[in-house]
Amino acid sequence: MFSRDEARIITASDDGTVRLWDAGTGAEMSVLGVHTSWVNYAAFDPSGTPIVTASTDQTAQIFNVFPSTQALIDHAQSVVPRELTLCERKRYFLSVQDVTENCPK
Repeated sequence: MFSRDEARIITASDDGTVRLWDAGTGAEMSVLGVHTSWVNYAAFDPSGTPIVTASTDQTAQIFNVFPSTQALIDHAQSVVPRELTLCERKRYFLSVQDVTENCPK
């Protein structure tokens, strides 16, 4: 499914993931490993920011997506006005190396 501005595409998969793609280049932008079973529905909210997913694991999830890394960082700093922990970096899909913390779900 295309985003409202047609800049991004999301796909749902039988491996429990939802993938976000750049529509112009075809490059994979993000992989959301969100479900434990087949994801049979993924859609952008009409505003273009949240993604809604539904799965045969009987769950639905809502995820915020951001047009750029900077927009993500700005959002994260607005809700957590300090340096992010490793768990928080993982939650916001930022790079983490050698994560040994047990992060709550």
